[in-house]
Amino acid sequence: MRMNRRSALGILAGASTATALAIVPAQAQTAQDAISADVNRLLEAYETASHEEDRLSAAFEAAYAQLPEWARDGGKFLKADGSYTPGTSAWPMVPNAAPDTNPMVYRNVRPSLEDIDQNFAVMMPPPGFKGRKYHRAEWFRRRRAWIARVREQRSEREKVGLPALEAAADDAGTAVWEARYDLLALEDRTGNADYIGCMAYLAATSWGRRDPALDQYSGTLHALAGSLRSIHPSTTGYVREAIGRFLAGYEAEVMA
Repeated sequence: MRMNRRSALGILAGASTATALAIVPAQAQTAQDAISADVNRLLEAYETASHEEDRLSAAFEAAYAQLPEWARDGGKFLKADGSYTPGTSAWPMVPNAAPDTNPMVYRNVRPSLEDIDQNFAVMMPPPGFKGRKYHRAEWFRRRRAWIARVREQRSEREKVGLPALEAAADDAGTAVWEARYDLLALEDRTGNADYIGCMAYLAATSWGRRDPALDQYSGTLHALAGSLRSIHPSTTGYVREAIGRFLAGYEAEVMA
């Protein structure tokens, strides 16, 4: 058969259409793969940072427990019966702290430097009155004693490694919030199984901040677990692993 111009153009048009139809599914799959890769990467980064924050927080608490009582946070005003008024102070406790015998007096056993200054400013005799020189000397003595006590508290904290742990925990907390922000910044990709699974998993675990088996009889949690069971086979990578761990823990508790 002789090929004319019109026939050739028809064949080329048909071939172009067939090629385009073949490319569209491939492009769509590539886009879905890219979305899944983003979701898996961000969820893993979030949970890794969360676990590191939890580890450092536990290490901080263990180190803090090694501090002597006077160097820990505690009650500020000591009552005559040995109890404290509500509230805490981070300043060190004064040496040999003891309650006043007068039940109407609350003794400040964890004063700040401002507390000391205010107390002596109020009690300072006017110029020319007897005792003003002694009062000023006592004021400065109390200030020096307070500064020495704070330095001693700082030394106790360094001895058990609290400053380094606190800085590391702060960094881990920042990483958690950055990863959380990145996850929340993902566009609504409701056609992607990994995205749907990731969001349902985070809702079911309250963003991983509690045992996934808690509140097992909650209707909302039960519904989320059902959704996760349905979508689990369609997920990939870290999302699939995370959902699998959640479902295993949830079902073990429910069946217990």
